[in-house]
Amino acid sequence: MDNEGLALRVGIAGAGVIGRGWVKVFARAGCVTTIYDKKPGQAERTRRWFLEDLQTAVGKGLITKSAAEQQAYNVTCKAIESAFLEVDYVQESGPEELETKRSIFTELDEVTVPSAIIGSSTSALNINEIAKNLPGSKRMITAHPINPPYLNPAMEVFPTNSVTPQTLQRALQILRSVGMKPVVMTSFINGYIAARLQAALMREAINIVQRGIATVEGVDTMVRHGIGQRWAFLGPFGVNHTNADGGIREYYTRYRRTYLEIMKDLYDEVPRFDTAMVDALGEQTDQMFGKVTVKELVSWRDERVAELIQSKVDSEISPQSPDACKEEKTF
Repeated sequence: MDNEGLALRVGIAGAGVIGRGWVKVFARAGCVTTIYDKKPGQAERTRRWFLEDLQTAVGKGLITKSAAEQQAYNVTCKAIESAFLEVDYVQESGPEELETKRSIFTELDEVTVPSAIIGSSTSALNINEIAKNLPGSKRMITAHPINPPYLNPAMEVFPTNSVTPQTLQRALQILRSVGMKPVVMTSFINGYIAARLQAALMREAINIVQRGIATVEGVDTMVRHGIGQRWAFLGPFGVNHTNADGGIREYYTRYRRTYLEIMKDLYDEVPRFDTAMVDALGEQTDQMFGKVTVKELVSWRDERVAELIQSKVDSEISPQSPDACKEEKTF
């Protein structure tokens, strides 16, 4: 990373669902990527998945054969003793257990060069607890993606208390250089940002179904074909900003009382979320998708999200561009 002209060298520690997603992120960006997983054969299985995915992408015309060959050449599997010797950045994606992650980080601290930044894909744990008392805690961060990271660039970054502003900026530079959009958190909160937003929506979705107001399919329809389509292009504040001619201030002033009443109603009680409720939700979800398997659904999801991302790129508005809102464009 520090040597101009040299490819970024990245290590993947943990090659499960999230780890293999990260392989695709870094390889696509031209990084020299090394995979390590303690489970025998897991790293090589991840590499085979990656190679099969490249062949599919070439077949669909998404990338050229030469680009696929270069990515394949840059991705290797090694033992921990050699996997992280000279990397610039490590992305840890091990099991979501504090002691397990502490053990992994202890090993990574020992086998990486002092300048290497170590990021964790942890979805809920505090990086200060993971890195507690480790000599290299000053170069360790939470780097939590939204699955799958190769399609969803947004991610949460939370540094340990000992990370310097310079190190944090270098970490952000690395992540941005591979196409990610990191959001820096200033303090730890359980569930970070994305999971809390999801939990809030999930809570009310379950509540609506539990009370018989609408079915699982009805709730999903409102999100898929309603609010979700707006959120894909504008977040909640951006949507609110466009809901009134005078912008977000006018909208919040006009509907303040309405939203306060709804919010009070939302938080008076927590919906039931026991085994029986989970089963009921599962039965309705099965009915909604019929014979479509999870694997088929994931494949369908990836293709649709990829198309959506491309459409967003094609229609992206630059705040710096005076021509961004010419009359021929409508939003």
